[in-house]
Amino acid sequence: MEVILLLYVREEDYGRRLLRFLLGKKNSFLHPELVTDERMLWNRAGTQTQRIVVLTDREMAVKEEKREIIYLSAQRSDEWKSVYQYQKAESLYRELIAKLGIEEKKPHEPLSDSAAHSGGIWFLFSTDGIGLTAAAVMAAQYLALQGNCLYVNLTEFPVWFGETLCEKPDFQLAGAGELLFISEDREFIRREKEVRKALGRAYLLPPFHHYKDLLDSTKEDWQQMFHRLRSDCGYDSIVVELGCLTEHTLDLLSLGDKILLFNQKGILGDIRFHIWEQYCRMEKREELLRQIQRCAMPEEWQEWETMMIDESWEEMIENKQFMSKIEAILYQEQEEEEDVYCLEGFEGET
Repeated sequence: MEVILLLYVREEDYGRRLLRFLLGKKNSFLHPELVTDERMLWNRAGTQTQRIVVLTDREMAVKEEKREIIYLSAQRSDEWKSVYQYQKAESLYRELIAKLGIEEKKPHEPLSDSAAHSGGIWFLFSTDGIGLTAAAVMAAQYLALQGNCLYVNLTEFPVWFGETLCEKPDFQLAGAGELLFISEDREFIRREKEVRKALGRAYLLPPFHHYKDLLDSTKEDWQQMFHRLRSDCGYDSIVVELGCLTEHTLDLLSLGDKILLFNQKGILGDIRFHIWEQYCRMEKREELLRQIQRCAMPEEWQEWETMMIDESWEEMIENKQFMSKIEAILYQEQEEEEDVYCLEGFEGET
């Protein structure tokens, strides 16, 4: 049975570390949320459509008999509704899921196993904008090694219109804009082969002629087109690079099999990420927060851009060390430094 776990603790910083750790476990039965306001807490806990449990270190909240509450205790206790707070993060997690009566998700398959590379629709976007195109294009090259891959750019300022970069691209090339509006046409497969361009081992659809065409599209338009591209045109993977927020961004992200949010390290990146979290909550899209994989933009992203200009596609693809870096980004479970940070924050004893 799935559980929404509301974290309501005295120290907000501790609550955020705990939230990141629990999200990093990627347990499909456990959906943690951080609540910092008592009124918001009881309003949220009052919804009855799903099982909601409050995890708190506030004794006054435990007296609330109408709610299902687990107490974060400073003392070890045999009480069923109590979890010892000052222990290793992993031990706390295991005790918590036992008290909640939910299952652990099966371990992730190793990266070397082909089953880990299941294709699908990949959305890549950034709160900062820097380096995203390089990351998306390199991701498409890596995924093209596993099967047919298509790269689609939905940003305001795309740079790839063909196999090579051109200072003055042909803005009239047929591509994503045309295909989007003929998804139900029987000529779709033929036209897709005509308009797509080679991009190393992958393919790309030339971007929209006019940014307003992008704004005029709907979730249903893209859902139909993605379906046809995968089922009729034979693409195992589609890498979609998204730009700034529009009224359709959250709808588009809901179509993704995997969502990668690139975000700079440090306080500026953290602030922007928390703003993104708030946007999702305001739109009641908490499921996106549970699905998203937050990635630090690699420091060498400028080197990647230089490689795209100066090196051949085959040189990059045959560079196994470089491809392994792309693989690590695509399939990481959680940033290592986040795990260490969480453990240091929770450990009270060894």
